[in-house]
Amino acid sequence: DTIRINRRSSAILGFSADYLTVRKAQDLQDGQLLPFPVNSVWAFNPQAALFYAVSDSGRFRVSFARKTRLPTIKDRYSYRMGLAIPNPGLARELSNNYEFGYSHTLGATTSVEAVLFRSDIADSVQAVFVQPNVFQQQNVGQATHMGVEFSARSQLRPTVQIIANYTYLNRENKSAPNVIPVDTPRHKTYGAVTWRPLERLQLLADVRYEAGRYGNNPAGTVFLAPQFGDAGVGGTLDIGRGIQLQAGVTNLFDRNYFLIEGYPEPGRAAYINLRYRF
Repeated sequence: DTIRINRRSSAILGFSADYLTVRKAQDLQDGQLLPFPVNSVWAFNPQAALFYAVSDSGRFRVSFARKTRLPTIKDRYSYRMGLAIPNPGLARELSNNYEFGYSHTLGATTSVEAVLFRSDIADSVQAVFVQPNVFQQQNVGQATHMGVEFSARSQLRPTVQIIANYTYLNRENKSAPNVIPVDTPRHKTYGAVTWRPLERLQLLADVRYEAGRYGNNPAGTVFLAPQFGDAGVGGTLDIGRGIQLQAGVTNLFDRNYFLIEGYPEPGRAAYINLRYRF
C-alpha cells in the first residue's frame, strides 16, 4: 500500500507470508526406497519504505525489507548426478535488508542515483565441498553484505540513450570468518549505448567489468577468479506483425576468462535470433 503523507513525503508498506511443506521424500539406497526426513517452514516478510522529495528533481528514500529464501527440493534431496550430497535439514535463509538512496534528475534528459545498502543474513546458504568433486548445500552461519551502487541514465538525443552502473559489494561471514563467500564480484561495472537510427531498428553496444570474485573449485579449494572485461554489440530489427530479427556478437574482443575454475567462459560468438510475439 502506498500512503501519501504530504506534498513531499510518501510511504509504502507491504507484507507477504509463504509456507513450504514437504509431504514425501524418498532415497534410493542399494535398490531400496528409504524415507528422507521431511519438515515444513513458514516465512513472514514485512517491508516498508519512506520517500522524501527535497526538490522537484531530487528525492531521498530509506527502506527495509525482510526476504526469505526457502530451500528447494533440489537443494535438500538431490544427488545432482553424483556431484552432491543431500541435506534434508537445510534451513531457510533469512535476510534483513536496509537501503538508503538518493536520486536526482539533471535537466530533462539525465538522471543519477546513489544507493547505500546492507543485508544481515541468518543461516546463509552456500555450496560447500565435503570431498573432492562432491559438495553439499549448507547453512554456513550469519553473514553481512554491504555496499554502494551508482547509476546514471541519459537520453542524449531522442534516438540515443546511455546507461552506466557501478556496484561495490563486500560480503563477510560473521560466525565463521574462515568461510569465504563465493560467486559474487566485489566490483562490477556496466555501461551501454543504445541507438535507434530508424524507427524499426535499434542498435546496442555494451561493456562490463568484474573483479574480486571468489569461487570453489571441484577440489574444494577457494580461489580468486581473475578480473575481466568484455564487450558486445547487437541489433534488433522490428519486421512487423510481432516478428523481430536479432543479431549480434558477444565477447567481442575474445577475452579468455572464467567464473568457475576449469570451465572457461565462451569466446567471441555471433548469434542470430528470430522472435515472434503473439
